[in-house]
Order: sequence, then C-alpha cells, then structure tokens
Amino acid sequence: MEKRFLFFIVILLLFQPGCQAESSFTNTSQEIPLPVYEKLEKYPLSIEFIESKITDMEITLQFKLSHLDETPLLLNDYDIHWPSFVFDQNDVPYQIKSVEKLTDDPNTLPYEGYIEIVLNPGTHQKEKQHFLQLPLYITPSLYRHGYPFSLTDERMDNINTGDIILKDVTIDGNVLTFTMEDQHPEAGKRIQYSFKHLIDGLEVYPLFTRFDAKTLTVELEFSTSLSTPSDIIIHRTTVDLPEWRFSFIIPIE
Repeated sequence: MEKRFLFFIVILLLFQPGCQAESSFTNTSQEIPLPVYEKLEKYPLSIEFIESKITDMEITLQFKLSHLDETPLLLNDYDIHWPSFVFDQNDVPYQIKSVEKLTDDPNTLPYEGYIEIVLNPGTHQKEKQHFLQLPLYITPSLYRHGYPFSLTDERMDNINTGDIILKDVTIDGNVLTFTMEDQHPEAGKRIQYSFKHLIDGLEVYPLFTRFDAKTLTVELEFSTSLSTPSDIIIHRTTVDLPEWRFSFIIPIE
C-alpha cells in the first residue's frame, strides 16, 4: 500500500507544473506526509477546491474556476475531463455520479464559475480524515482560434497565455520580435504557427515572417508601425489543442 501511494506521489510531482501546495498533512496510520493540492493554476485559469459536503448518501465537492486576469470566463471555455472513479489514500474507490456547472448564482462575477461534483460515499468513515486523489484533464477550448497576447510596452518579457510564453518581446517600428516557449507536447517537432495583429477588430497578417523552428525565435514585419497597446494572436495550425494534466489531493472529513 505504501509503495503504491509513494509511486502516485512521484507521478503527481512529475505532472504538476501549475499546482500550488497549500498546506501539508500527515497520515498518522502510515506516517507518510501527504501534500495537499487544493488550488491549480495555468495562467490565466485558476481552479480551487472550495468545500465538501458529506451525507450518508453522497459526497459533494465544489470547485471555483476563475480567470486571474479578470477576463470573462465561460464554463464552456474549458473542456474538463473527470475520471469515473477517484481514490483516497487507502485506495478506497469513490464513483463520480454527476458533474454540474453551476450557472444560476447572480452573485458570480464575470470572470468566475463553479462546478459541483457528486460522489457516492463508498466506505467513507465520517470520523476519519480522508484525502481524495482527483486527476483531471483540461482542454483549453477558448484558444481553438489562437492564443491572444496584449503588448502594452515596446519591450516586455515573460508574457504568458495558457501554455505559450513570449520572451524578449521588442517592438521596433513595424517589426515585432520575440522568442516563444511553447509547452505543447509536439513543440519543436512538427508544429507550424500563424501570427496575426488585431487592429480595431480586424486581423492583419505580417508582410514577412521569419521563424526559427529550433529556437522558436520570431520576427514579424508588418506594413505599418505597431503602437502600444497592441494585440496579437498566435495559432498552432498543424496540431490539436493540448491537454493540461492536473491532480488535486484534497482532504474530506
């Protein structure tokens, strides 16, 4: 049992680039320190475990989704894939009975949303604290037409949208240069990109695009000078959207 759970922890750490450890708990029966992941982030998305409600018939878990940059969030912007079963630290299974997007709260801010998950209670013992291991996959559907970036200065660094980061961004007249860090699994292999500049809602393509596939260095030359702020869109044209892999470890009692 210990070996299996320790193996899970190792795998979890390998696939948790956006997770924040909020606190630490200890399983006194096994004396294994348990990291607790109640909040996950992949900018601009944040997912946070809010609360659990336990009855004899079911366990209800509530999560809050929000955009950290306070841009409007629609729950359909992200396709979240939950497993059929989740397990606690003792390998007790809990079947997911339903997943519901809560949309009827008038107090919800435009950049927030809530999801409620109902589990069967399994053999949960109310007098003991349990830790649920809840993996999930997220497809960022809001980027299906490209990743938007707002350039507010002529020189910027580490601009992050989803799984693409722009570094060493420079605007020099009608020329825009930057280096991309693409976290897509196929990055550096067979991905091709398109680049567009948004002007008053119109999409303007560059006259010339110089792109180094090895270093992901980009130079875009447009017909007119770029002012700040400027909005650009980067679109992967040869691959599907990636799946972001996360796992919660949350206490219930």
